Amino acid sequence: MLVVGLTGIIGSGKSTVANMLSEQGASVIDVDRIGHTVLDDGDIKIKLQQEFGREIIDENGNVSRKMLGDIVFKDKAKIKKLNALLHPKMIQIVEQKIQERKQSDIAYIIVEAALLFEMGLQKQVDFSVTVTAPEEVCIERVHIRNNLPREHIASRMKFQLSDQEKRERADIIIENDGALNELNQKVHKVHNWLLSRSDMNMA
Repeated sequence: MLVVGLTGIIGSGKSTVANMLSEQGASVIDVDRIGHTVLDDGDIKIKLQQEFGREIIDENGNVSRKMLGDIVFKDKAKIKKLNALLHPKMIQIVEQKIQERKQSDIAYIIVEAALLFEMGLQKQVDFSVTVTAPEEVCIERVHIRNNLPREHIASRMKFQLSDQEKRERADIIIENDGALNELNQKVHKVHNWLLSRSDMNMA
């Protein structure tokens, strides 16, 4: 079973591409969503409180991603501490899901992760795909989608690998700088290529 990593900077259209590939028959493992669920893990929640303070817990007793983000996205050292707490558990869950889905009858597995390379998840995949677009376009997309200040978006981008770094590390690059139908055509070509590689692996 072919396993493919999918990444891209915020606003690149990574999730849109993941949805398109899912419609083509791929099974998508959303690593960012796994990260959200890991925040609810009892042991991790305690460690997060100890590290970042009681104020990250909301009135319902859950970790507030907004409050946590406001704290860590101002300090690279705090980002490293957060990642050290979350990433091992996230990687473990991803590995489990990959093994489970390898038993099913699907075209291939997509591991969708904003921090694919930062987490070392490229070691778990056969090929890596980066969705790319000009940074100013990505910022504008996120600004419109999430109603966040552009400066806020740009500052968060600095804590991840740049678009150029992701391009250099990826096996496949999907340019998302045009209309949605153009992106769909590019994704379809990548899908067909991945199917051909998957067939070769099965032969």
